[in-house]
Amino acid sequence: MFGLSRIAAIRVGRTGAAIAATALTGLCGCGGAGFGAMQSSLGGDLAPGYNTPLTTQTSNRSVYNSLTPQGCYPVQKATFTLKGITGNPFDYTRELVQVVIHTPAGTTTYYPAFYDGGDKWEVRYTPLHAGKYTISSVRLNGNIAHENNLRPNEWNVTGKELPGFIRIDRAHPHKFQFDSGTIFYPLGQDQAWTDGKSDTIATDFNKMHAAGENWSRVWMTAWDGRNLMWAVKPGEIDLKAAAKWDDIVDAAALNHIYFQMTLQYHGQYSSTVNPNWDQNPWNAKNGGFLQTPQQFFTNPRAIALTKRILYYTIARWGYSPNIMAFELFNEVQWTDAFKAQDYSDIAAWHETMANFIKKHDPYRHLITTSSAADVPIDNPIWNSVDYYQVHSYPSNLIAALGARSAFGASTVKRPLFVGEYGADGSDAKGIGLHNGLWAGMMRFTSGAPCYWDWNTVEANNLYDQYASASAFLAQSGLPLQYGLSNETLVVSTPDLSDYVVAPGAGWKNASQSEFTLTGHGEPSGMSQMPSYLQGNAHRAMMPKPYTFKLDCKTPCKFIVEIGQVAAAGANVEIRLVGNSSANASSSLSLSGDDGKSPPSTTSRELSVTVPAGQQEVELQNTGPDWAVIKAIRVTHYAPGLTALARCGDNYVAGWIYNATNVDSPLSKSLTPISGKVLITGLKPGNYTVTWFDTWTGRVLSTEPVKVDKASGKVNHTELRVQTPAIARDAAVYIRAAVISHNKRTERPARH
Repeated sequence: MFGLSRIAAIRVGRTGAAIAATALTGLCGCGGAGFGAMQSSLGGDLAPGYNTPLTTQTSNRSVYNSLTPQGCYPVQKATFTLKGITGNPFDYTRELVQVVIHTPAGTTTYYPAFYDGGDKWEVRYTPLHAGKYTISSVRLNGNIAHENNLRPNEWNVTGKELPGFIRIDRAHPHKFQFDSGTIFYPLGQDQAWTDGKSDTIATDFNKMHAAGENWSRVWMTAWDGRNLMWAVKPGEIDLKAAAKWDDIVDAAALNHIYFQMTLQYHGQYSSTVNPNWDQNPWNAKNGGFLQTPQQFFTNPRAIALTKRILYYTIARWGYSPNIMAFELFNEVQWTDAFKAQDYSDIAAWHETMANFIKKHDPYRHLITTSSAADVPIDNPIWNSVDYYQVHSYPSNLIAALGARSAFGASTVKRPLFVGEYGADGSDAKGIGLHNGLWAGMMRFTSGAPCYWDWNTVEANNLYDQYASASAFLAQSGLPLQYGLSNETLVVSTPDLSDYVVAPGAGWKNASQSEFTLTGHGEPSGMSQMPSYLQGNAHRAMMPKPYTFKLDCKTPCKFIVEIGQVAAAGANVEIRLVGNSSANASSSLSLSGDDGKSPPSTTSRELSVTVPAGQQEVELQNTGPDWAVIKAIRVTHYAPGLTALARCGDNYVAGWIYNATNVDSPLSKSLTPISGKVLITGLKPGNYTVTWFDTWTGRVLSTEPVKVDKASGKVNHTELRVQTPAIARDAAVYIRAAVISHNKRTERPARH
């Protein structure tokens, strides 16, 4: 097993209930169990599973139709003992144990039991209706099993209905919602494993819940004893590891945390990045059956045993609505197979495992996977998942997460949100956490970006960051808005500050070579600009240098920051077009990274001085191979305040930051500035403007305003809102005094 310091390197490099169930309760959602493209309607009391090993069912449709589920009830459990299992009790293909359940919906369901050591078996079942459920028998491979000590053999389900499982809003496929129709907007942090430096995951879930968080992400790791296959022979399940997962799932339910269960992580099948392959029990050197890490994706026995683990996972924890999704892989781009560009094999594996889960999971949990932001969303690994989940560790969090079309989020037809982000270096005061969170909330429809470094949150008690964000989301109603556009609003200020942008795409052909830098918002086409600055090895992907057009009010500097470099090296050059002076060009010869670890976080910059007036700067790579552009910065080029916003015709939410001070140490004395934000496109009428302190979670001010049509302009309105004095940042929301809902099917959310 590799040390925690090694896995920490990838976090730094690349790699609440208050909203979901409380703050949003009583607000409107749309009807029934809303499933996305990879979902289908529930049949009987469970998802379709006719004649599958996990759940076989018959249903009385006339009874069922009067009892359509719009939520669920707490889990019901039963245990029994079973003798006579002569084979491997974890092998569902040979030792299939099910209980026959009669439901109040008039259905008969064959539901999975799971083995828990000795002669003990258990079933965990989540009812979708109130009423009486009866277990009539236990079956072994379809035959009467003659079990002993079945307790209980019936459940009388009453009480308060829960919101249900998380789906994709079919009418608005960028949003998540519960079966009840209530919107689910993820807000939270990763809790991938325990390392002895922080409290248990269950304890941290409690603290997260208290701060208004509702989302997390937990890995099936070996080093803290939660990998089901690591400490046992191939084909068996580690029951001690399974018991630890019981605690996590129970804690999630208790604290209203909805988490992604991450089933595989890159190090298991990597010999270079956080390598865990040498300790992998499936490695032939350890008595296993795989000769190389790449074979995991294609070897028939590995595929069969992975399905066995998935089956057990579904049988033991598939009942839980608090498992938001099964995540097939953490950052598959770090595996040896991906490094060898075996994309078709990896995509086929994802499709096989996704289809297996969809076939066997009674409650049809969502399925996802994860990768770094520079793996394009048209890579085939995404074909089989319900939503995209990218991970981002940029040098400038605001530039990356605050881009108008972050990672192509405005063009995809499925939910997309950031499952990991982190600051480029130490973040003990939570400045990176704060800036990434607020920038991302003004860009991503599906959920807030989710911070990776849970140890930093715990060690420095940064939970108040989430309490403030949760309060804003609840008070502003931002998660419940539909049809908003991502905008960077014009702010008039007397001061100028640095202008920072970053490429929004990964490894792809450059489709645009000229960019106009206005100093205001993201340049047109920047979201599709590849972060890889290609050299001679892939010249066809970038045949022309990039040209950046500027209009400088005063002399400034044009700065390019470089990240990872290909092993062969690169030579990055910038020059001021038409200027032959010695200070009008700059070059940087770069040696390659070793490829065995995440790229160095050491800053590598080159710059040219740009005179006042209209100018052009050219950027190219004349070296052997690629270099990654982390950010482009132009000094003294943008207004002192920048406003990232999500805008509709009767609603605006925005985050306004002081570009000079937003990354400054909290101990530093800062000079505040103010300005006026220009907002266009609101319908005429009466509105309320509320300013919000993002650090304390308190309302700064509230005032009524009236929006009129702009003089001499047809169907056009302008509203200029005076900001408070902003030293670091503030948030604002503007709502119509009487809100007219968008056209959509609505009904009260079920509590």
